[in-house]
Amino acid sequence: MSPFEFLSYANRHPLAKRAKLRALWNILSWQMRTRLSGGMHKVRWIDNAVLLARKRMTGATGNIYYGLHEFEEMGFLIHLLRPGDLFVDVGANIGSYTILAASVRKAEVIAFEPDPGTHRLLMANIEANAIGSKVQVVQKAVGAEEGVITF
Repeated sequence: MSPFEFLSYANRHPLAKRAKLRALWNILSWQMRTRLSGGMHKVRWIDNAVLLARKRMTGATGNIYYGLHEFEEMGFLIHLLRPGDLFVDVGANIGSYTILAASVRKAEVIAFEPDPGTHRLLMANIEANAIGSKVQVVQKAVGAEEGVITF
């Protein structure tokens, strides 16, 4: 994404529109932090939730920049789920939706993430948020047919 496309997206994001200086600060501080020290960073997110992320993790960094990277979908989840509900996160990635469901909304979660490297990051985010008792992780892909897939 070019710098122009990035700034254009940031200007259109619903949460960034309402808090432009905060979004700009989040972007600049994240960029400086990840350039000064590589690796994984623990970031306060929503309520008492945290997010473990590193640079070039687009969805995670979008959450760091704006609060909710996928505003409509994540907002829907936050408003729909109630404590004790069951949320199934297919293709959980590093766990952004899993964290919102289990940590923020106190729902039970079944998270599917087949990729070994991404699965490790998902597990680290579950541990960082102390939501292991609410989350069952399945290291498999979900699809219409049984078979083997390469990631």
